[in-house]
Amino acid sequence: MIYSLTFVTTIREYGPYGQEKGTQFFVPKGTGLISGFFGRSGDQLDAIGVYIKTLIQSPVAVGPWGGSGGTAWSFETAWTITKIKISVGDVVDSITFQYMDGETTRWSSRYGGAGGKPTEIDLGTNNNLEAISGHYGNYYGKTVIKSLTFVTTTGTYGPYGPEEGTTFSLPVKAGKVVGFFGRAGQWLDALGFYLKPTSA
Repeated sequence: MIYSLTFVTTIREYGPYGQEKGTQFFVPKGTGLISGFFGRSGDQLDAIGVYIKTLIQSPVAVGPWGGSGGTAWSFETAWTITKIKISVGDVVDSITFQYMDGETTRWSSRYGGAGGKPTEIDLGTNNNLEAISGHYGNYYGKTVIKSLTFVTTTGTYGPYGPEEGTTFSLPVKAGKVVGFFGRAGQWLDALGFYLKPTSA
């Protein structure tokens, strides 16, 4: 049977109610929101459990857009993306990401070839991506990413590359971009995004 119960809220602690004896059990804080209870009862409360609504949602893969050339790649981070480096010539040659690993600044691998003129987009730590758009189309017989534009909370960066071919766009509303994926070889063949919902 249940001897005692204690409840901790965002405001205060309530209890213990009953005698603190026997085997202790608890639900750790930070697990999620308690959305219900279950258990067994007769003359007393024999058992109790809780239903937890998790606050952690897995990122959703959106896309990719572009072609099927090159090899598949994926970049996903739990940390904040602080810079995006794009190399552009006739098309988008490559893309690279800078992120904060705790207090350490790190760069991802380069996804794409070594050509093109590099440009860095400095997002900082408090500048969120609000929309991403671009174009993809034929280049020397392959479908590749031709242009990219990034809209943040402070402004628009781009377009980088020629705005020709088929358009695509990702409005980032109830979520946060936590990574990118796609295909790359000599150029950036395809691009998609990992979007983490911010509402439960």
